[in-house]
Amino acid sequence: MKPSGPRNDYDRLTCGTWLLSLAEAAAEPEQEQRELFMLLLHTLSRLTFSDQPWRPLLSGFLLHFSACQGYKPRLNHCVHCGKRAEDPPFFFDAEEGGLCCGSCRRSRAQVSLSPEQLRWMRNALTVGSASWVNTPEAEAPFALLRTYVEGKLGRRLKSSALLPEE
Repeated sequence: MKPSGPRNDYDRLTCGTWLLSLAEAAAEPEQEQRELFMLLLHTLSRLTFSDQPWRPLLSGFLLHFSACQGYKPRLNHCVHCGKRAEDPPFFFDAEEGGLCCGSCRRSRAQVSLSPEQLRWMRNALTVGSASWVNTPEAEAPFALLRTYVEGKLGRRLKSSALLPEE
């Protein structure tokens, strides 16, 4: 039997390195970060001991990371007009921190979000990590969430360059 986990899989190793860099960038000296520690521990364990694809795993991490850092994305109503987001098209406005309806979209920076991706994000925040397991990779908007979180941090992490190709 071939050993699995980050030591034997470069993509998973770079994902783990990136997670640690992200946690380090967010951690404040002398400030307790129990929720961040548990989220990191849980995600690194899954990355190491499961065959789960990395994109849904890291996407779920990013959603919960943003929530524990105080910038949980708003996913039920348009961040501009307040209209309930029920019918596509949906867009994600990273600058405003949530959904944007088709009527309010003014910029290409507001990225298109499929109904499946929106459903995945809502489930990941409400159901928890059970919704990340064995979900189709196309439903997990990793690139969008990475851009959102790195924007909130105010910088792109150097280790982002090592992440597997989208």
